[in-house]
Amino acid sequence: MKLVRTGWVLCLGIVALVATSIPRPVVHADGPTVIISELAWAGSTLSAQDEWIELENVSGDDVDISDWILTKDTETESEMITIPPETTMLAGAFFVISNYGMEESVLNIEPELVDTSVTLSNSKLLIKLYDSTDQLMDTAGDGGNPPAGSNSEKISMERDEDLQGWHDAIEAINLDPDVSDLASPGASNSEVRLPPTITSVSPVSGVAGEQLVIEEIVGENFSENGVEVKLIQNDKEIVAANVSVTSETTIDYAEFEIGDNDTGVWTLEVTNPDGQKGNLASAITIEEPEPDWDTNPLVRINEVYPRPGTSTNDEFIELINLSDKVVNLNGWSIDDVVGKGSSPFELDGLTLPAKGYLTLYKTQTKITLNDSGDEVHLLMPTGIELDVIEYNSAPKAQSWSKGVGNWNWTTTPTPNGNNVFTTPEPEEEPESETEEEELIEPKVNILPVSSVVISELLPDPLEGQQEFIELENVSQKTVALEGVFLEDKAGNRYKFTSGDLNPDQRLVVYRDTSGIALNNSGGEEVRLLNPDGTLISKLSYPDKAPISAAFIRLESNQGTWVSIATPGEANPTDLIEVEREVGEWIEEEPGSELPVTGIPKTELILIISVILTLLTARNHKYWIAKH
Repeated sequence: MKLVRTGWVLCLGIVALVATSIPRPVVHADGPTVIISELAWAGSTLSAQDEWIELENVSGDDVDISDWILTKDTETESEMITIPPETTMLAGAFFVISNYGMEESVLNIEPELVDTSVTLSNSKLLIKLYDSTDQLMDTAGDGGNPPAGSNSEKISMERDEDLQGWHDAIEAINLDPDVSDLASPGASNSEVRLPPTITSVSPVSGVAGEQLVIEEIVGENFSENGVEVKLIQNDKEIVAANVSVTSETTIDYAEFEIGDNDTGVWTLEVTNPDGQKGNLASAITIEEPEPDWDTNPLVRINEVYPRPGTSTNDEFIELINLSDKVVNLNGWSIDDVVGKGSSPFELDGLTLPAKGYLTLYKTQTKITLNDSGDEVHLLMPTGIELDVIEYNSAPKAQSWSKGVGNWNWTTTPTPNGNNVFTTPEPEEEPESETEEEELIEPKVNILPVSSVVISELLPDPLEGQQEFIELENVSQKTVALEGVFLEDKAGNRYKFTSGDLNPDQRLVVYRDTSGIALNNSGGEEVRLLNPDGTLISKLSYPDKAPISAAFIRLESNQGTWVSIATPGEANPTDLIEVEREVGEWIEEEPGSELPVTGIPKTELILIISVILTLLTARNHKYWIAKH
């Protein structure tokens, strides 16, 4: 155990020193041969008087330092220590002059000279070294506070490598292993390191809730003896584990555990063991994880049951999946009037089978469908409204169901099944009290539901093309279009004043004829109405219209986008479905059948004959009634 010295000890002798293994830089011929290389002016953690001075031979030759003098200058310069006679320093060697010997000091080496005259000021430091001819060889300090070192942390001051200044010791060399002092007596001074700098990092992003592995940090002045790497965001820090440094310019591995809430932009910081730091602002972006949901656009509202004949709890909303893949409905929702009425119902945790149905009852959704009329909205996770339906006054025990091209009431609700359309039994009319035959009054032409369908829409054509609405007669009879009108979502109308449409025939109504402009965004609905306002057919798209894409009616009574418009021709029948966002279209392979756009001449003659026969019979009956 070392003892604190209470007296003064002077060890005199001739010391032969061995050159160190670490080469020093070559000094100029007219420079000093021996310098003051280190001062422990603050003492040590054992004692404030545990001070020492280190000299270094920076020449390439041995130097005789016999009778060299060290002076101190507080108010007046005075001699402090004289080097004993016959003392030689070998080239590159060190010479330590200490107040205490090794047993009484934090030194772990025996000093070359122990002299109790070593006195180093903490506030007026000026030490000079003279050779035996009184030539000034070196100076340490300027008479004020020491230029480096620390009294509180017991850190010595060391000479810079260029001999022009001083720096704090950053290593503990030749000191007792159990002390916290920093100094390098009898050894080369600590190497002064510049702070680390960061120029690039890879990768530059990660995902919240996952592990982020940095594969490369490029910069300068990284310590190969260990660095700390961390991410900083305001007052939050994430320290890397398993850091690997391959060189002063490359850190090739740093592993971070990213929390679920650690999203945003982070600064990367590297700290060397000496405490010097370098950082790269906005180096890493932590992103939200990919959502666990689908954005399949082939999900639609298929049926709603607003006014059951039983309990109101039997109200339901039915969805249909028109695609061949199961749809994960996480993030999806349904609502009645958006922002009003019932709260939206989130479909998280539910799936929709391929080509299947999902029926959601009021007891589950808490959505109340009004008997007097309401809306149902289907919203995708992205916030896009994929589908919306609206009905007016709801008949009791009837569901509002999607038919071929339009919606109708049916007395046969079909939850989780194909829609079936039935109508109430007609009530028997009372017999007329008069037997007098009434005159037959001409009636307005009324087309049956779905006898003519809206088969194709082109909302956003290319230059040189024109918007159009295409009608198709899907019945087996020729229909008269007089009095029938087209109506868009905004209520704009176009009335047909004449014209017939034969079975399987298509009629293209261009915008410059109808004056109806189809919406390119926000969705559109086009209705074909009888003169009395009853619905014949309807075709709608809820999403944005892709440029030059046509929205066609499918045989499944649904609609989809295709990349090629076919005005006056049959719609594609062989559709190759691909995953897409709303607003994209699916590729198509046009069908091989030619469209039916007219009637063969022989059939036309036959039809005209039948019509003339009917008209002759009608006129004859009218003449009998008159006479």
